[in-house]
Amino acid sequence: MKEKETIYETKERISENALNKWFKSTLSSSGTLIMSFKLTVGRVSILGMDAVHNEAIISIIPIYDKDNSIKKNGLSTIFKSP
Repeated sequence: MKEKETIYETKERISENALNKWFKSTLSSSGTLIMSFKLTVGRVSILGMDAVHNEAIISIIPIYDKDNSIKKNGLSTIFKSP
């Protein structure tokens, strides 16, 4: 997972069986903020595609963001260079 980037593709793939069995057919939607909390603690990116991830990554999805203000304003703060 690259820091502060939008992810549009990955090298890794999973089978339909794994998607159903291990991920219960649940995908994290495009636009979801993902954050690492194990090896590369605090690294954040945004999904530019629907995807699944392992247990070292969490999906952060706003419950309500009618006008996308969190995505447009809040997340842009995370992605600014220091």
